[in-house]
Amino acid sequence: MTILAVGLLLFLGTHSVRILAPQWRDKRIAAMGELFWKLMYSLVALATFSLVVYGYSIARLEADIIYSPPAEMHYPMQLLMLLSLILIVASQLGVGYIMQTVHHPMVLAVIFLSVAHILTNGDNASVLLFGSFLVWAIIDLKSALHRPMGERQAPNLRNDVLAVIIGFAIYILLAWKLHEWLFGV
Repeated sequence: MTILAVGLLLFLGTHSVRILAPQWRDKRIAAMGELFWKLMYSLVALATFSLVVYGYSIARLEADIIYSPPAEMHYPMQLLMLLSLILIVASQLGVGYIMQTVHHPMVLAVIFLSVAHILTNGDNASVLLFGSFLVWAIIDLKSALHRPMGERQAPNLRNDVLAVIIGFAIYILLAWKLHEWLFGV
């Protein structure tokens, strides 16, 4: 469980720089350039996320059960996962009506994904993992809502249609075999 906790601290810590130290972040971007900052940030994010995945894969083998969710939680979990996948895709495609309405689709997707997994996984490793992501996403969303919105281009319905189609396709793939292949569940 220690590796999971350290991985979460490092991953969520690096993802909290904009919340906790926005001026430092802006100075770093100005000093090293936006492209180099994004490259370094992505490498750190990938390394720390790998640590989270590795830590969770170990922790869940010996995890204690905190609660046993009812089987009916499977249905809201499926709906939340479908919505989260559509939001994740929408966050990457450019401005559509989804992004214009939600403003922060990736963070909302993390909230939905976390709640979905907490609803169906009652072991302490899952609660630590998804509970940490849930708390971080709520804090990040609150912070993001207090930042001024940049100028956005006009929404394009094509982006929303693609987000729904691709999100649904990923959902089907995860339900079919991909989730088991990636996560062993």
